Amino acid sequence: MDVRGDFLAASWAAPQNIVAGTSLRAKGHSSKPFDTNNMGLHVGDNERNVANNRLQLAEAMGENIKWQWLEQTHSVEVANVEKAGPVVAADAIYTNVPNIMCCVMTADCLPIFIANREGSEIAIVHAGWRGLAGGVLENTLEQFRSPPDQLLVYLGPAIGPCHFEVGEDVKEAFSASMATAVIDSCFSAKTNGKYLADLYGLTKAKLRTLGISSHFGGDSCTVCESQRFFSFRRDGVTGRMANFICLTA
Repeated sequence: MDVRGDFLAASWAAPQNIVAGTSLRAKGHSSKPFDTNNMGLHVGDNERNVANNRLQLAEAMGENIKWQWLEQTHSVEVANVEKAGPVVAADAIYTNVPNIMCCVMTADCLPIFIANREGSEIAIVHAGWRGLAGGVLENTLEQFRSPPDQLLVYLGPAIGPCHFEVGEDVKEAFSASMATAVIDSCFSAKTNGKYLADLYGLTKAKLRTLGISSHFGGDSCTVCESQRFFSFRRDGVTGRMANFICLTA
């Protein structure tokens, strides 16, 4: 993993003109329980502290970069952005315009970074289980002009299969569209009637079905790594990481 200053750089084979990464929990301005580098305005943190955290990250990226944030609702909506502007209600962003930093916030859900091999198209997806089962990844890929075999994907920090306890409803949501073998490998039954679900494994299976074989990451757990990542499952009231991707000019 490539840690640069206050963020974790995406470790993948994307072209050099693509900047992508995840903010880390430490070295920010927020107080407990949002300590300290919280990027979320919607979690109850002091707005000035959040603004300072976002400014700190923006300064590290450069003054020519414009930031696009989302109001995330666990939907399957994708914002196709040609110019950075006010907050948009969606759970994914696509752009082919340089110097727009596309952002999603997470604290257990899976951030999916996507780029084409030419370095001319990018997207980022906020994938909780509802969005992933509902088709947010498929809807995002439809925005790309490049064919699937020309796309690269990086799976950022998310809750791991060691801690993602879910009910029968989650298993059924994926069973409707995924092969039995995938479901059997990604849902481990527990004695309490629950399952441990592999969000990374489910996403990789979807990527294979969609024709994307070049994927990276998928080896973190936000619950386990409390010093680096916020986790809603672990802490309840907590901050959010910013996951970001940009085409640089």
